[in-house]
Amino acid sequence: MADSEQAEHSQRFFKTGKGEYGEKDVFLGIKLPVIKTLVKKYAPVLPFDGLALLLQQPYHEIRTLAVSCLVWRYEHSRGSLEAKAEVVNFYLSNRSYINNWDLVDISAYKILGAYVYETGERSILYRLAEENSLWTRRMSVVACLYMIKKDDFTDIKELAVRFLTNPHDLMHKAVGWMLREMGKRSETELLHFLNIYAPRLPRTALRYAVERLTPEQRRHYMDMKQ
Repeated sequence: MADSEQAEHSQRFFKTGKGEYGEKDVFLGIKLPVIKTLVKKYAPVLPFDGLALLLQQPYHEIRTLAVSCLVWRYEHSRGSLEAKAEVVNFYLSNRSYINNWDLVDISAYKILGAYVYETGERSILYRLAEENSLWTRRMSVVACLYMIKKDDFTDIKELAVRFLTNPHDLMHKAVGWMLREMGKRSETELLHFLNIYAPRLPRTALRYAVERLTPEQRRHYMDMKQ
């Protein structure tokens, strides 16, 4: 299934050069629709030790398959909290292999966010936020998307404040994205947050956060950065 031309494009897109966030990540050149087809076939039968082997592979698309299978397994746990906890524990135990933004984004809210919402174990998010890893910190923020869709904004507001001074652009984008999603559910909540924190938000985060506001509102909050 490998495609060398697609692999070369992915190497550039995911910033795999020396010193870039995806340094040393390697690609086969397999597109996401193909991976989704494999998930339908293998997610129901792959045991955890098989998923662990897949996660440990150097190829990005193989790790994508493993993470996507974990999402499938969580969503098909048929209401069994024990089965869901098993998926979450496996996910957290192998989080060092979930090491690029797309792997985080397709899984964190569907697994961690859903579990935190169902169980109230919010401490999971804050433990991840404290780790010295771009990817686990991004997990903590993106996981909030599940709660945001349930009109629960407590964690994203707290984590957005916690990451005000984080230096990485991928964290700025994640925070801004989640604030924008909060604004979709409640513009009042977003405006209240921005009235307090817009001057301190990183410019990229602020730009993402205000995307769906009126032109006048966008100018107002972006001018607060000047």
